[in-house]
Amino acid sequence: MTALTALAQKYALLLFGLLGLAVVILFILCIILFVKINREKKRYDIFMGTSRRPPHNLEMKIQEYFDTAKGIEEKYDKLLDMVTDMDKTDKSKIQKVGLIRYNPFEEMGGNLCFALALLDGEDNGVVLNGIHSRTGSFTYAKPIEMGVSIYMLSDEEKQAVKMAQEQSYKPEHEKVVKVKFKP
Repeated sequence: MTALTALAQKYALLLFGLLGLAVVILFILCIILFVKINREKKRYDIFMGTSRRPPHNLEMKIQEYFDTAKGIEEKYDKLLDMVTDMDKTDKSKIQKVGLIRYNPFEEMGGNLCFALALLDGEDNGVVLNGIHSRTGSFTYAKPIEMGVSIYMLSDEEKQAVKMAQEQSYKPEHEKVVKVKFKP
C-alpha cells in the first residue's frame, strides 16, 4: 500500500502542478482579454460618442440623417404635387401656334391674308382667318375641338391647324408618376 500511496502522492503532486499551471495560463488569458475588451470599449465609446464627444454621438447622427431624409421626402411630395398640378393646368393653356400667310386674290400681292391656329394641349382652341382685299378687311374665328372644327375650314386654315399640331411641345414623359418612399 505504501507504493500505491507514494504513486498517488506523486501523481497528485503532478496533478496539482498541472492545475496550478492551468490557473496561471487562464489568469494570463483573462488579463489579455481584459486589455482587449478595454481597448474595444474605448473604440466603442469613441464611435458612439458616449463619453468624450456627445455632439458626435452615432445615435444623434443617425437621427439627424433620418430627420433630413424625412424633410427631403416632404419637400419631394410638395414638389411632385406642384408639378402634377402644373401639368394639369398646362394642358388648358395655348401652347400650339400655327401661322400661314397667303394671297387668295391675284390682283393683290404681298400675302396680306393669314390663317392663325391657337390650340391648347388637347388640340382645343380657335383658328383665326384674316382676309384683306380692296374692298375691306375681314376676320373670321372658328372654334377647334380636339383638332377639328364643326365649321368648314379652308385649305389655309387646315394647314395652320396641322402646323400647330406638329410644332407643339412633346414632353419626354407623358405622365408624372408619383413615387412614395417607404419609411
